Amino acid sequence: MNNTVKNILQLIKSAVTGEKAILSKDINWQDIYTFASAHRITTLIYYGIKNSEAELPKEIAELFKRKMYKSTVLSAENDYQLSLATAAFERLGIAYMPMKGLVVREFYPRPDMRTVGDADILIHPEQIASASKVLEEMGYTFVKESSHECVWQKKHTKIELHKKLIGNAFEEYSEYYDNTLRFFENSSDGTHLHKMTIDDLFVYLIVHIAKHYRNGGIGLRHFIDLYVIKNACSDLNDNYITGELTKMDLEKFYTNICDMLDVWFNNKKSSEVTTAMTVRVFESGIFGSSDNKTRARAANSTKKTPLLYKLFHAVFLPMSQMKQLYPNLEKAPILLPVFWIIRIFNLLLFKRNRIKKYANGIKLSTQSEADKFKDELKLVGF
Repeated sequence: MNNTVKNILQLIKSAVTGEKAILSKDINWQDIYTFASAHRITTLIYYGIKNSEAELPKEIAELFKRKMYKSTVLSAENDYQLSLATAAFERLGIAYMPMKGLVVREFYPRPDMRTVGDADILIHPEQIASASKVLEEMGYTFVKESSHECVWQKKHTKIELHKKLIGNAFEEYSEYYDNTLRFFENSSDGTHLHKMTIDDLFVYLIVHIAKHYRNGGIGLRHFIDLYVIKNACSDLNDNYITGELTKMDLEKFYTNICDMLDVWFNNKKSSEVTTAMTVRVFESGIFGSSDNKTRARAANSTKKTPLLYKLFHAVFLPMSQMKQLYPNLEKAPILLPVFWIIRIFNLLLFKRNRIKKYANGIKLSTQSEADKFKDELKLVGF
């Protein structure tokens, strides 16, 4: 690991544990700020800086303060809007379960250390329409719908109403989460708010990381979530967690994640696997780099095929992916050819740049790069 990576990890550990960070003398604060912004951990890094009593150049300190102020204002507004939505769910008896960042932030020493972008909420499968109507009446605009979520937005607040925890594109994971109703079997306080157990939450976070890692990468913040929960919860049932992940063939990937976290925060000696994972995570931004996403797409192609053939299959997607784009296919799969035509017109009229970008990506992604990506996935446990 280079000095920038080491300094970032030291500041994260300081923020989470309160310990003073051990920083290099030649620290480049501009690089630290740029990285923190790209991975959306600026507030967390700033708390590490404060805990460590580090001295920043005035202009960099000002950048951190402005970013924190903006984040605080935006979070307050989002939380307020979300409270109005969940209050309406309660009044109407709509069962709901906050997910991802909305839940994870409560395990941080301070919730504001963990910023939240979109508000992910799992809704009882039979009440999605009612929940969507609530948001529409509150002034939200419908953005899109897929097989597992309906997205609504009002100014800066985006709420994703989840019908299921994992989309159909990840069959080996979506089958495990097929029974959404099991998360709505009881409520601890008699309200319509439901929660995962901490162990099930941890399993879900690993699965969420896995699907993005396989599709081009996922950033540092999601691994910090795991570190924070491990640090905050001494009663995690690792046997249960490993057992559930084994059902999805993710136990090796999970073991490698734990090893990597130990290298980052507990002075464990690095290995070929943890080094490869660290490089991938640090170069990924919040949800992977465009280059790695291109490599991931190329890796899914098992044959050396002409560009036109690949473009054909990029347009005429298989049923599982088309259902994500056009949920009506769930009820009427016979209409698949009709929706292919709709997709063609949509691409030609509104998304020509996407076609060009995809074609260029395929040209740039050689077979050797695709094979290399597959080898990297195999190395880390897939």
